[in-house]
Amino acid sequence: MTTISQLIKRSLHNPVRRAYIKRRLSSDASYEASWQRIDFFDGQNRVIDWGSVSIEIDHEPGVISQFNSSSLNIIFDNQGGHWNVETDVQSIWFDDASTYLNRKFSKLKVECGYKDEDGTEVGVVDVFEGVIESVRIGENQKSVVNVLSYQTILQRYSVSDLSMTGAKTVSTIVDLIMNQSKITDFIPFVAAVPTTDQTIQDSALLEGTYWEILQNLAYWSNSVIKLVGDTFAFKARTAGVSSVWDFEGIGTTNPDIFQVLSYEDEGADRVRLFFKAKDQSESVTSSDTVLLQKYLGEPEIIDLDNFNSVGRTAILTSLLSTWENPKPVIRFSTRFMLNQLEPLDKINLTIFGQLLPVDNSFRWDAWTWDDGSVWGQLKGAVNIKRQDFMVTQVNKNIQNWSTEIKAEKV
Repeated sequence: MTTISQLIKRSLHNPVRRAYIKRRLSSDASYEASWQRIDFFDGQNRVIDWGSVSIEIDHEPGVISQFNSSSLNIIFDNQGGHWNVETDVQSIWFDDASTYLNRKFSKLKVECGYKDEDGTEVGVVDVFEGVIESVRIGENQKSVVNVLSYQTILQRYSVSDLSMTGAKTVSTIVDLIMNQSKITDFIPFVAAVPTTDQTIQDSALLEGTYWEILQNLAYWSNSVIKLVGDTFAFKARTAGVSSVWDFEGIGTTNPDIFQVLSYEDEGADRVRLFFKAKDQSESVTSSDTVLLQKYLGEPEIIDLDNFNSVGRTAILTSLLSTWENPKPVIRFSTRFMLNQLEPLDKINLTIFGQLLPVDNSFRWDAWTWDDGSVWGQLKGAVNIKRQDFMVTQVNKNIQNWSTEIKAEKV
């Protein structure tokens, strides 16, 4: 059987796309047992636009240790009134026994894959899962369904409901948040593995939503949050050991990079050479004299009052080791990658740009020795030869069947 990698690399694709919902039961607000398919309903294809979704670490420019999983807007044909309010007899939430609650907070997932030449489905996976936030209908006979990622569940609750007291490590607090039934109903529990598991001296002082606390804990522990569909991780911001995909761009024999959308080839945006604890004496500064000359910036000041002196120093030192060096960042478009790539995955890039002389210029792995070819000179703005990058953002355009990737050099 053709592998999923082979199908992705082909120039002609035969996509598989399906959408499903799980409604909440009026008896106890739990979810029905099985997924109900809704893209093909009453004998017709109902999806007009599948939309796109994005997952990203460090999603705010110049800000470190932030994560975001976007919402999905999917447009359905609503001529049959299937997406109407649950009191409408046409609605798929209506029945005489009032079995189901409203549309809001129903689960929705989209699965995608490829078909090979004999129609066999290959690599079918869930590329998005979340909860319905709103449904907008109109006389154009369309319904626009806004689906939020499960990140929104973590934004609904205050950390005060945990009634925490005393000293607790970062991992303990993360696990307390994530290992509750109101969270595991959506996101299965996975224990946190932070980079630096320092102890917060008084957990009762923490304020904010679960999501805000998780973001702060990720920053303090020099870690990242990953939430891909319903899969959660709290882990070190470290690239994978080996490349999961080798991308080739212009100037290569088999390019699969459609376009380089941007390339910040210096990577100065998030360089931090000086970290300081707010209202405390602890601070760390880079010892690299060249970097200190190149990047004259203000200190990154962090509120670490809830850690002891040893913990504060360990946190600052860990952050400096990650952020003192420039991180060139590239964005490019490519084929629809399903779930082949996630943030923190390592990829390899080769982009030669324009080669001069154009005719019969030598490239590694393209020609054979003694065939009369000569070395070509690399020209153009983007020249990357077999370099490793770490994925920081994956944008899946389900409708256009393409992917945009942002990655930083490692």
